[in-house]
Amino acid sequence: MPFDIPVWAGVLLFVATVIAMEGVAIWAHEHVMHGWGWFLHKSHHEPRMGWFEWNDLYGVIGAITAITLFWMGTQEGWGSFFVWLASGITAYGAIYFGFH
Repeated sequence: MPFDIPVWAGVLLFVATVIAMEGVAIWAHEHVMHGWGWFLHKSHHEPRMGWFEWNDLYGVIGAITAITLFWMGTQEGWGSFFVWLASGITAYGAIYFGFH
C-alpha cells in the first residue's frame, strides 16, 4: 500500500494527532464556531431543550472525517498512515466527550 508505515511510526502519529487535535479544536472554536459556524455553535450558549443541540453536529463532522480516513486507509488501499491518523482523531473525540 502506498502509505503504509511501521507500527512504531503509527503509534507516534497517533499520539501526535491526539495532541495536535487540541490545537485544531482551539483554532476551530475561535475561527469557525465563533465565526461563520456560529449558526450551529450558538445553541451551545443557550439553555438546552432536550438531549441534543445544533452544536453537536461538530462532533458528527469529526466522526465523518475519521470514518472517511478509516475507509480510505483500509478499503481504498491508501495505507496504514490514514488508519493511524483516524485513530488519533477518534481518540481525541472520545477524550473530549469524556471530559467536556
